[in-house]
Amino acid sequence: HTTFSTPPPLHPSTSLLCGCARTMPIPQPLMLSTTRSIVVSSSSQDAIFHALQAAEPFTELLLDGGSYVETRQLVISQTGICLRCPEYTSVITTTDELPVQHTLLEINAQDVCLQGVSFRPQHKKPSQHITSAASNRCLMISGNSDARITECSMRTSGGIGIFITGSGSARVVGCHFKDSMCGIIVAQDAKPAINGCVFHTFDTFAVKFEGKSAGECVDNVVENCARGGVKSSGKSSPLIQHNVITDTTLCGIDVTDSSTARVYDNHISGKHCIGIQVADSTNVACHGNTVMDSQGTGILVCDSATGMFCKNIVVGAVKSGVGVRDTAWPTFVANKVQRCSGSGFVVHGVASGVFRENEISYNGVVGVALKGNADALWEENHVRHNGAHGFLLREDATGTYQRNIVEENAMVGVLVEDRSRPYMYGNVIRQNRASGIMLNHEAAGEYRLNEVIGNETSNLVVAGHSTGLFRENRFAESPMCGVQVQNSASSVIQHNTIETNGKVNLCVLGSGSPTVEGNVLSNGKRLGMLMRDDARGTYTRNIIVRHGLDGVFVEGRADVELSANVISDSARSGVVVQRKARAAMKENTVCHQGSGAAVVQGHGHAQEEERAHWFVVRSQGAVRVDEDASTVVVEEEGGQAEIWLGDGATEEKEESRREGSAKLVEERPAWLEQKLVEALSARLPRMVRIEVVGIAGVCIGVSA
Repeated sequence: HTTFSTPPPLHPSTSLLCGCARTMPIPQPLMLSTTRSIVVSSSSQDAIFHALQAAEPFTELLLDGGSYVETRQLVISQTGICLRCPEYTSVITTTDELPVQHTLLEINAQDVCLQGVSFRPQHKKPSQHITSAASNRCLMISGNSDARITECSMRTSGGIGIFITGSGSARVVGCHFKDSMCGIIVAQDAKPAINGCVFHTFDTFAVKFEGKSAGECVDNVVENCARGGVKSSGKSSPLIQHNVITDTTLCGIDVTDSSTARVYDNHISGKHCIGIQVADSTNVACHGNTVMDSQGTGILVCDSATGMFCKNIVVGAVKSGVGVRDTAWPTFVANKVQRCSGSGFVVHGVASGVFRENEISYNGVVGVALKGNADALWEENHVRHNGAHGFLLREDATGTYQRNIVEENAMVGVLVEDRSRPYMYGNVIRQNRASGIMLNHEAAGEYRLNEVIGNETSNLVVAGHSTGLFRENRFAESPMCGVQVQNSASSVIQHNTIETNGKVNLCVLGSGSPTVEGNVLSNGKRLGMLMRDDARGTYTRNIIVRHGLDGVFVEGRADVELSANVISDSARSGVVVQRKARAAMKENTVCHQGSGAAVVQGHGHAQEEERAHWFVVRSQGAVRVDEDASTVVVEEEGGQAEIWLGDGATEEKEESRREGSAKLVEERPAWLEQKLVEALSARLPRMVRIEVVGIAGVCIGVSA
């Protein structure tokens, strides 16, 4: 027995893979036992054919270099045959008269090896793409062969480099494929290992897995393919890992049908439309890939595909970083989608899925866009520095959005339009250049325990015909407005903390008609509540304290109902009603204001049905008070102000009120202090702790 000598090693090729240099493996030397070696000369036609006909099992055929012209199909059916060229100079070719459906060499035996041989068949190129079963091939490996193909070169015009079928586990290592229809096709139950190869210029794919095939495609370089780099179809389940794929026109990696491919740590760049496409009813594991500069979408999941997508990086896609559509339902965890010209994530159709802990930043348009009937769970994502909105929901989109951070986007943090109805819980939405949350058209949804702070125009805008339930949120520190309800919106705003906003804590414009109940509005630089234009709505059991101007300001043609509110410590007045506005006030506690408890001016109309401690009436304003009112002052002498008294009032009481002193009571009486404390304790959300400090004021502290 003799042993093959070790072939010269391949020069290690390096590639940029996920930002790191990676060295591809050098093929292991072939160590096969043979009974004899035969040197095959290229001086005669069909030399290899005749040598194989005469070869016994475990024979080594050494090619001495040159071009071998073979007019008949070569077949290796004997065990242990090795065909190699020690000098890497042998070329096996054919005449140009062979038909399209021709295989140059077929291997259907065990322990067969090819090394250092170049295949250049002169097949006629077909006029159009044909199926893999009908195309010509340099090499076919069939049966249960475990052939090892090492350091070979294959080029066939319009054909296939290697067609691997059957159920064998062949190895293809360090080979070079070029200028063909397809580099390698794996079919049936074959499970080869394709490692360290270079694929260049193909009419379709470099590597394609079909049928129920498996195996691996690892550490290869793929470039310049017309339809894609690596394709997994049928029910195949290959491992596609550590490949460098560039300039693949359509897809870098394409997974279709019912494939369960594992796609790990690949680097896809150059000219391509889609980096990774997952379609049909596939279920893939897609981890650690880098997709750069896609002309369309970086990762596309469509049809009814599912799978786990984890720690992938998508950068610079022209349309969107990640697209999910149709009825797809993937899971995306800890991915980075950045600097795409379009949006980061786009989910539409009736697609769903789970999106958790992703970094979505610096994209040209929207961080995350949902439309159609999309419904997904978005949790603990970081959506920041995008060119328009953080989240955009359109049409009939729904979903759950919890514990996300949405910050520093160029427009709105979360924009909800059309008929979208999300559930948003525990998000932090801050420092966006327009609004924090905006509802428009007929949008609705439920919004709870969100921190919406420091957004430049408003923390919350409810516009159009929108509705929605807002409970236990915090809206704070906007330079303009904390909560703004406008147009014909009619949301429910309950038990929120609205504080430290610049111009107004809560503003109702147009014909907005919200239900505002049990909120705490405090420390606004100017106004606590502003209702203007044709504003409507009910404002019940709110606590409105410490504002730089007025607690409640009602003007225009607004007609509102204020009941059981506590309005305290405004620098000017507790309630101002002016122009043609109307305010029906019942059971409010209005105290410790810098001017009057309520100021009615212009043609304003204030109707107070309970205790009114201080009224100032200017011009033609009108006030109705009961017999317990402390003081009502008409400031303009000769004015047309009207004062209506309660049932128990007398003419003497009316006259005394008209002449009452305008001096403000400096301290709250004890009964009023107790009522304020009880109101605060009962109406604040559970997370707020109340501390009463002395008789002068109330300190509101927030605790977890």
